[in-house]
Amino acid sequence: MDFIRRTLARWGLLGRGPRRGLLDDVLQVTTELLANACVHGRGIREPVLEHGPGVLRVEVSDHSPAPPRRRTPTFGCPDGYGLLCSANAQLAK
Repeated sequence: MDFIRRTLARWGLLGRGPRRGLLDDVLQVTTELLANACVHGRGIREPVLEHGPGVLRVEVSDHSPAPPRRRTPTFGCPDGYGLLCSANAQLAK
């Protein structure tokens, strides 16, 4: 995750104001995507971090030929939150 911190700092995307919580959000989403790729997708290919005007994109690909599928979270069960977490982060920004 140091790579993400260093990259966001190099791009000038860390700091005060509305960008203050960006690192936490990006780390949370990236952690979820990496975990999903390991657990459900036969391992990680390569994470990608890109940015443009008003956009920051985190992409994690895996070795599975199947597309990701959203699961319904169940109280007390850790499964089903990864894609929901990613979608909520996308909508919140």
